[in-house]
Amino acid sequence: MKETESSAQTPEQLLQFLSMEAELNRNRRERSRKGRGLILAFGILLILIGAVVSLFVLSSMVKDLPRPQGTGNAPEVVAVQS
Repeated sequence: MKETESSAQTPEQLLQFLSMEAELNRNRRERSRKGRGLILAFGILLILIGAVVSLFVLSSMVKDLPRPQGTGNAPEVVAVQS
């Protein structure tokens, strides 16, 4: 029967292997954190641009609304007879 090579490793070698794995995991998490920040910043920028464009479109739609007959922007004064 053939023995596996993992049982031939010393505890020091296993400890070194585990510390290398932990370092790789730390590096991987750090890179994903940077990417997550960029995605978040891009999303917020996209939302802000969408809000500005929406306000611009709404403003142009309000300008195109028909205005009531009368003198400019002042509301009409209606006399109430009692």
